[in-house]
Amino acid sequence: MDIVNEYKKLNSIATQQGVVVFGEGNDVNIDCAVYNRSFPYVSPDNAAELYDKIVKPLNPDTLLLHVSAEYVKLPSEEFPKKYAELLRHIKSVNKRCRVIVISNGSKTIDETLKNVAE
Repeated sequence: MDIVNEYKKLNSIATQQGVVVFGEGNDVNIDCAVYNRSFPYVSPDNAAELYDKIVKPLNPDTLLLHVSAEYVKLPSEEFPKKYAELLRHIKSVNKRCRVIVISNGSKTIDETLKNVAE
């Protein structure tokens, strides 16, 4: 497995405690700059507006979208609706942007996201 040796060499010069993409396949190509545009007061009500102000100008190929506990605070019927609205907004602004959802591992969030995706 030549790729293992290649990655081992790269690890010897890489900075530790960064972001690592790991798993099967090669469809996640993040061979580019990664910018953290997360902060504590993003909510379902202001996410689209904040996206336009701080993410849209970067014209990302890929967006790692963190779904926070703020969405869990919504009534159960509102969560999928607000989340789907945000995804539609992102795609309307940047049609080619691939959105990868990251959740906090909450069973409620994960199950709801699965239903929204279907």
